[in-house]
Amino acid sequence: RYRLSDASAARLEIEDAISGREDGAVSESAVVAEASKSKPLVPWLVAAAAVVAMGLALWAPWRSSAPMETSKAPLKLDVSLSEFPLDNGAPGASTVLSNDGNHLAYVVVEDENFKLMVRTLDQLEGSELASGAGAESPYHPFFSPDGSWLGFVTSGELKKIPFAGGTPIVLTTLNRSRGATWTTDGKIIFAKDPLSALMQMPASGGEPVELTTLDKEAGEFSHRWPQILPGGRALIFTSQTEDAASFDEAKIEALVLATGERKILQEGGFMGRYAPGGFLLYINDGTLYARPFDVETLEVGGTPAPVAQGVSADSTAGGAQYDMTATGTLVYNRGQNSLEEYPILWVDRDGDNDVLWTEEGAFYGPRLSPDGTELAITRIKDDNTDIWVFDLDREVATRLTFDPDADSGPAWMPDGRNILFGSSRNSTPGLYRKRSDGSGEAELLAESDTFLHPDSVSGDGKFVTGVTIGQSFDIFVYALDGSGEVEEFLSTPFLEWHPAFSPNGRWIAYMSDESGRYEVYVRPYPAGAGGRWQISQKGGGQPRWSGDGQTLFFRSDTGVMSVSIESVGDTLRIGRPREVFEGDFRGGIPGLSSASILGDYDVTGDGESFVMFPESTNQGRGAQVTMVFNFADELARTFN
Repeated sequence: RYRLSDASAARLEIEDAISGREDGAVSESAVVAEASKSKPLVPWLVAAAAVVAMGLALWAPWRSSAPMETSKAPLKLDVSLSEFPLDNGAPGASTVLSNDGNHLAYVVVEDENFKLMVRTLDQLEGSELASGAGAESPYHPFFSPDGSWLGFVTSGELKKIPFAGGTPIVLTTLNRSRGATWTTDGKIIFAKDPLSALMQMPASGGEPVELTTLDKEAGEFSHRWPQILPGGRALIFTSQTEDAASFDEAKIEALVLATGERKILQEGGFMGRYAPGGFLLYINDGTLYARPFDVETLEVGGTPAPVAQGVSADSTAGGAQYDMTATGTLVYNRGQNSLEEYPILWVDRDGDNDVLWTEEGAFYGPRLSPDGTELAITRIKDDNTDIWVFDLDREVATRLTFDPDADSGPAWMPDGRNILFGSSRNSTPGLYRKRSDGSGEAELLAESDTFLHPDSVSGDGKFVTGVTIGQSFDIFVYALDGSGEVEEFLSTPFLEWHPAFSPNGRWIAYMSDESGRYEVYVRPYPAGAGGRWQISQKGGGQPRWSGDGQTLFFRSDTGVMSVSIESVGDTLRIGRPREVFEGDFRGGIPGLSSASILGDYDVTGDGESFVMFPESTNQGRGAQVTMVFNFADELARTFN
């Protein structure tokens, strides 16, 4: 299944609609307990959660006669949910609580099987509600307001299931959802894919309708991670634009449901959540921040303050492993980095792999040189997005670009001595060329009003094709002799990207969502010289040609597919798509970047070896989360 590292990797993010626990507090005289970070959890920590739950229940009958307390001390517990690890490979929260705080849902990974588990807080063991592997893996659980139903998604479907157990009910199809929330008036609001606005539909089933609209003039490409606010009048969500380097530069916005009015609450942060008592929570650089927030006026105030460090988050996908209950309990998973790093793999046609480059990094868009001896790649390091080149024979890495603005691509020239890339350096989007050995300065080839991302150069070295990123994702072609302007090859109301020239330059393969899901297509070049052929049948993206032009490879969500292609005059004879291999690799059909322009694999000219990135192994500790009871009271003290 696809997880956007949405430099954007395009990593799978899981949203949680955690709400709070009735009576989710302890008295001011309670002991503040925090498990040691240097020792493994022991069984009494699990039992402690149950003791807290029972103690709160016993306290409830007489609390009305007890003296009112204005503030309660926080109680921190590390809680072990399972011997198997949580699904932390996805950036959103894999552990959520119901509104009343009595029900817990979480996703764990046993081998390659993803299990949606549920339990009440007075239980020490969970029970399985749903499970699956690959594209059927459940993720992003979220509760109905009364806690009797649990919503969740797979790569292709939005589902719901009774908390007590039963058969999952499919509500609608989607394509790697980026968050969902269940409203008190019986609707589900969700992001259907990484490049969509928000949709809404009846929780009982029906046709989804658009709730928000992407502001193309502002360069918006995603609305995600919605959460309904108390009272149901408005919600908050994360919005992102193409010129942002990561979701640390995203916005938290409020939406008034009755009018569609939008209001920016926070610039610089992602995955906003409401905390009772009037606070807005959000993530920036792996830190959880809070600031005062009036849910009635939708106004924020004060200066943001850090309230929890080291929350597991992914700034390339805009999701995080945390949420806040409606009555003041914070739940989160600790992580080391907000930007995941990983090695680079060689994968053969059997799916077996070896490490190609041992140094781990935030890598995207790998491109092998024409002779296969070097690998150009986009890398995020030290808050910079640059092009690097790896000499595979000498095992030497060279940083090719150094500008503070994001540089992306890359695309090799056929001579193997020059690399093309896109950049907005000097405040002007343009197409650049630089020698692959790092010598000399980058040469500006073409300027544009929109960002130009090069993908592929024709075999004769005369043309480059890529994607324009502005008000839409369209395909351009540019003559490298500079004899003309940037040519619009394909411009439609749909999203097109990852174009690839065939070796003979007669065809351009690309991916588009024109059918309602991402598929691979081929058109002749120049445009208008013939028809259009759909290559994939059940979804696909990121086409790559073999060196002889007789095979087209493309990504599925679980691996790599191939199709035989024969050119017959002005038409194509196309074979049936066949799976080359599958496995637990990063990305999927769109790729890894937040704007889905950066791919996640490449293939050698002979079609025998592939460059890919491994998915998170989720190895190490079992499913552990940190729960902070009375966190809302702690926030009140912080801002008083």
